[in-house]
Amino acid sequence: MCDSDEHACNGMCAGNTIQTGCFLSASCAPCPAPPLEGTEICNTNGQCDFTCPGGYNKVGSACACATQCCKPTDCGANQACNGGTCVDLCNSDDCTASCVVMCFPDFGIGQCNGGNCNCVCI
Repeated sequence: MCDSDEHACNGMCAGNTIQTGCFLSASCAPCPAPPLEGTEICNTNGQCDFTCPGGYNKVGSACACATQCCKPTDCGANQACNGGTCVDLCNSDDCTASCVVMCFPDFGIGQCNGGNCNCVCI
């Protein structure tokens, strides 16, 4: 008989952890890897499960951004994620500031030209 924080694994007692498949695991195999952005857990029913961070919703076996974007890579070229919405860097009121931020680490000067942010080496 195992303690309340353990379950039987191949004739031995093991902790109720994601490494042993949680409380209801008969095989005691580790829980499967969580989806991108997710964190694996043992749920209250003793089964392998996952949670999603703030800004993401659990949708089936994935974590989906709750808004149009959660990180810059969710948006297209010359766009930024601003408050959950993809915004065009060069068609916004703060075009110059956005281009400077986008270009600064590698090139130096950012200029808007025809709706595109062009990085100019200095």
